[in-house]
Amino acid sequence: MQRLEKDRNKDIVKGIIIETLYVVVMMLLAYVIGFVMVKL
Repeated sequence: MQRLEKDRNKDIVKGIIIETLYVVVMMLLAYVIGFVMVKL
């Protein structure tokens, strides 16, 4: 019972980390594209 709870929490944490990384990557991409647009 305890282990199942721990595993579920681990999955939730992993999901949050992946979502955060995804958002950060998207923001960096948008920043780079905007920078390139200004330079051209």
